Amino acid sequence: MREQGSLAVIGLGYIGLPTAVVLAQNGWKVTGVDVSDRTLEFVNAGRLPFVEEGLESALKEVVDSDALVAQKETPASDVYIISVPTPFKGDHEADLSYIDAAIDKIIPQLQGDELVVLESTSPPLTTERMAERVFAARPDLKREGEGHVMFAHAPERVLPGRIMIEMTANDRIIGGLTPEATQRAKEVYDTFCAGHVHTTDAKTAELAKLVENSFRDVNIAFANELSLIAQDLGIDVWELIELANKHPRVNILRPGPGVGDTALRWIRGSSCRPIGRTRG
Repeated sequence: MREQGSLAVIGLGYIGLPTAVVLAQNGWKVTGVDVSDRTLEFVNAGRLPFVEEGLESALKEVVDSDALVAQKETPASDVYIISVPTPFKGDHEADLSYIDAAIDKIIPQLQGDELVVLESTSPPLTTERMAERVFAARPDLKREGEGHVMFAHAPERVLPGRIMIEMTANDRIIGGLTPEATQRAKEVYDTFCAGHVHTTDAKTAELAKLVENSFRDVNIAFANELSLIAQDLGIDVWELIELANKHPRVNILRPGPGVGDTALRWIRGSSCRPIGRTRG
């Protein structure tokens, strides 16, 4: 296996930890960074702090081979991948304080020529805002040509319970603030992603993630509404959906217990609000 370089994953949660493991499996020397002592203790012991099919054995393998180590301090690294929570605040705005905190720990380690990738679901222009935060603190890093710090967004596209399969098999979207950043980020993800890596700019990549989840939300909500209508009419909703899906251009999803998540709807709202105000 070819050695790829040093890489730090900031945030060892449901997405960050599998990302760190898969990268370590593919030649990267990975440092996982987290603020939780419990998470660090579990990871360094090769144990999962949560349940995910197929992850614990892979974690133990990369920890035992010293390809992955977990710590609280952010190290100097060639590549940084930020995978931290983006909950919502009381005013229904996206809370980007976890991203800010991650960036503030990265800033002192930067020397130039590093790549910083944001995977956290976030409103459009967050990656640009992240770069502005870095250059405001370190104007010496804002250089033309070689030696400048690069920034990109790479939204995750995995389903809990299938993360270890989908992390490598699914297509990915990569968008940088510059064409050079896009290309470099693509090269990183090409080291472990068997799916096609589609390239664009950062704000398109950010919005694409929200569009994907919104589309699924709308379609799941439609299926749930169908189940309520079917129940009122005494109709078997499963037969109804199966028959409707015989149409070549219809693909109704299965009803479930609910729709949406804790932050996405507010992130979507805060993303679109300035446009809505402008257009009346």
